[in-house]
Amino acid sequence: MSEISQNCNYFGTNGVRGRLDFLTPALACRLADAFARYIAGNGAGKRIVLGRDHRTTSELISMAVGSGLLANGMQVVDCGLSPSPLIEYVAGKHTFSGGMIVTASHNPPEWNAIKFLEGALPVSKERGIHIEKLMKTQAGYANAGSGDYQTYNALPEYLHDAMNALDIGAIKKRKFKVVLDCGNGTGNLIAPLLLRELGAEVVAINSHIDGHFPGRMSEPTQQNIESCIRVAKAVGADIGIALDGDCDRLALVD
Repeated sequence: MSEISQNCNYFGTNGVRGRLDFLTPALACRLADAFARYIAGNGAGKRIVLGRDHRTTSELISMAVGSGLLANGMQVVDCGLSPSPLIEYVAGKHTFSGGMIVTASHNPPEWNAIKFLEGALPVSKERGIHIEKLMKTQAGYANAGSGDYQTYNALPEYLHDAMNALDIGAIKKRKFKVVLDCGNGTGNLIAPLLLRELGAEVVAINSHIDGHFPGRMSEPTQQNIESCIRVAKAVGADIGIALDGDCDRLALVD
């Protein structure tokens, strides 16, 4: 614990982020350990949902996070590679005690991050301070070995519930033509399926998942989505949709 100073401040607006030389597997495990004790200390239960994006370091960090949770006897449900909103949705629908998402969202590929959920809501920087304080105390492995780990593919459930929230008939009648730019991110797991189920003709670009983001930078700014704008004009699309890396923000092109 010596490397944590009394004035450390790991938590930003939404979790902890940095390059791998900062957000190491060791730090990820300790953050998960402290988070588990924080959740248990609040009497919220032991069920934690876990998910990650496709960045080159995400699987490594996610495994470390899972270890830190299990070492404290948490019941971990790992959704694996998933859009970030899916994890938040599952956490709320199934009343999880909390959640952890390994993703740097719209940041460059060399970055990664861990987002924390208390229930289904993000842990604020102010609440993150309490987790940091627990990191300075001895790791609590009294419940080591009593945790439980299982995997769950929540994508079919997520797609089903999204469809149920829409007027499918009305949308299908419009026969939309959509240019979809998933930015090589996890949006590729859900957005093309959803749009095609809604009867849209989908013109997909950057439509394979790649943690190096070869197609464009992850943040869907106007400058970064010029190809989406150009293709939408060229094919006469009704709309263009450009997602960021973990599918929690989008830009629309008319």
